Amino acid sequence: MAKFHSILSMCFFLSSLNHFNCENTRSFFLDFEQIKYDLFLQSYTKLSQNYSESVNVKNKCLNELKAIQNGLISREQWALEIVDSWGKIPSGVFSGNTHDFGSFSQCLKIRHNDKVYETQYCLGRLFYDVEEKIASKLYRYPINNVIFPDMVHVNDLPSLDPRRPFITFGACMPAACSFEMFEQIVNDLIPNHPNNFSIELPNDVCQTANNDPDLTTKEKTTLGLLMVIFGLVLLSTGYDILCSIYNRKKSQVLLAFSFYTNGKKLFSLNEENTSETIQCLHGIRVLSTQWVVLCHTYALYLVMPIQNRVVHDAFLSKYSNMMIVSGFVAVDTFFVLSGLLVSIGILKHLEKKGRLNVLQLYVHRYLRLTPLLAISLLISVSLYRFGEIGPLWTAMIEMNKKQCENYWWSTLLYVQNYVNPEELCFGHSWYLSVDMQLFLISPAIVYLIYRFKLKALIPLTLLLLGCIYSTLDVHIKHNLTTIFAFEGNKFEMAYIPTHIRISSWLIGVFTGYLHFETRNRKIQIPKMINICGWALSLVAMILVIFINHPLQQQDNKFSPLIYGLYDAFSRIVWSIALCYIIFACVHGSGSIVNRFLSHPLWQPLSRMSYSIYLLHFVVIGNVMGTQRTPPYFTETAAFNTFIVNYVMTIFVSIIGTLTFESPIIVFEKILFNSSKKKITISTDIRNGIQQTDENNNIESSKKYQ
Repeated sequence: MAKFHSILSMCFFLSSLNHFNCENTRSFFLDFEQIKYDLFLQSYTKLSQNYSESVNVKNKCLNELKAIQNGLISREQWALEIVDSWGKIPSGVFSGNTHDFGSFSQCLKIRHNDKVYETQYCLGRLFYDVEEKIASKLYRYPINNVIFPDMVHVNDLPSLDPRRPFITFGACMPAACSFEMFEQIVNDLIPNHPNNFSIELPNDVCQTANNDPDLTTKEKTTLGLLMVIFGLVLLSTGYDILCSIYNRKKSQVLLAFSFYTNGKKLFSLNEENTSETIQCLHGIRVLSTQWVVLCHTYALYLVMPIQNRVVHDAFLSKYSNMMIVSGFVAVDTFFVLSGLLVSIGILKHLEKKGRLNVLQLYVHRYLRLTPLLAISLLISVSLYRFGEIGPLWTAMIEMNKKQCENYWWSTLLYVQNYVNPEELCFGHSWYLSVDMQLFLISPAIVYLIYRFKLKALIPLTLLLLGCIYSTLDVHIKHNLTTIFAFEGNKFEMAYIPTHIRISSWLIGVFTGYLHFETRNRKIQIPKMINICGWALSLVAMILVIFINHPLQQQDNKFSPLIYGLYDAFSRIVWSIALCYIIFACVHGSGSIVNRFLSHPLWQPLSRMSYSIYLLHFVVIGNVMGTQRTPPYFTETAAFNTFIVNYVMTIFVSIIGTLTFESPIIVFEKILFNSSKKKITISTDIRNGIQQTDENNNIESSKKYQ
């Protein structure tokens, strides 16, 4: 009997312990479905007793809530659709899946009594407590932007605690009601929990169906401008076709907007190959552009809401992914090409005329860069509501719109990398500011080389050393590590300032001088020296890409000095290696590489490279920002998205190039009275410059990482 009582006591203890553990396990999660259902059943009663808004709004909101309440009680489909449109607590929270957007489309297309029911889709936040050891792994990447609400430490929400993360959920409410007015009601419905659940319902992340027919002044202005431009395209193209049919003489001015003539130039594969041209730049430019689009696609994938946030560390741990993480060297590629081509262009002008019209040079540059940038900026802040939308669309657009409304002038004056580096309008256009500033000093730098030849290496070396010192100093002084850690202000302080990015450009400028001096000479590089040059260049490039791996690991112990040394010297090493490859290709020592990079098929994409650069981020943002559910990140999925982004960008860029870039050539011809000069489309991928020279086809090239 004693043994029986002992066994019975043990069973009761185990049962109690198991019951206690199960209760604790269940208590970590929340019966969110019942809470949101109860919210609609109780909101009418609670709000009718205590409500402070105007009588009209109050009555309309209360009537809507009463109708929903009755609809839920009687199981009417339209009312159930409202509750069903809400997000849920997602599975995979401990893998970083902290979003459930619900059904965005269903919420905004609900019909009641054969009429569209006016609803609003909003994003709420469900906060909860979690142990620090868990939070440190799931929520370790601080970032100051509400677009990425699954990352803790949002500056707009200073009360956030890294041990109190939140889940973002979609919510569907009557459009007549203020979203935040339900916050206290829903929190009162949450029972006591060990994990201390609470909900925030900010009203500034709501959006309704785009049924407003009224256009703002800004929208009317933008649409009017676009109608005028496309009207000119139709008239010019029609004139071109009619003149071709009836064999009439054509006016160059009237052909400025012709898609027919401009399209033939854009897609031509018959560029003349002379000693003045550098054919391999076509391939370098296009491949670098593709690299930039690829890197930006992956970067947005990793910072936008995804189902497996914890993949970030795993992604950085793979050596193969350093091709993405180290893609910033594409920036240095474009700086090299920019310096090289600017140097050649100015040296040719000095040799022929002995002097330089600096003011005309600056005006020429500004006119080539600005029209497409200005129209892209205008469209991005005024017409986005007419496009595809999604759960994150409002947050994304409002941020860009606010920054562009405040700082459009610094973007168009190319000074935003110093004036407002933390609030960039058209963020990827920082490069245009850097390159324009470098172009402003290019006449002095190139004239120094023209006047003193190799002696100019002394001041150029001093500038290079100054760039290295500035890079090291800012890293040490501000304790900067890697951009991909999402910590500190490295992007603003050590990535986009002109004085820190000048090294690659200077190397390109001097390489341009060497090309200019040897352009009419056949230089035979000895075979062994050429083999060593190619080997060293390729090894140097590989090291720059993959030696970055240990620096990108989140738990490394490297000092800011090491990061500064890598940033400073990786740019120099990459630029020198690239310059040797260009030099070898120009002088017949490039073999199969030169044939590949110089293939005529690269030329059309090369000519539209500025449009691709300027518009690709808009396309990527549209593709990512309109997703209705958080995607699951894999390298294959991200690469497939890159293909979609790049193809879409090409189509958009064709229109941008033909409509806004090509006509500028004709108008510049009139402005600078250069009717006898041969006009060619030579696009600078970074600056968008289309250089017009008498007997050359110099093409500039740049781009932002």
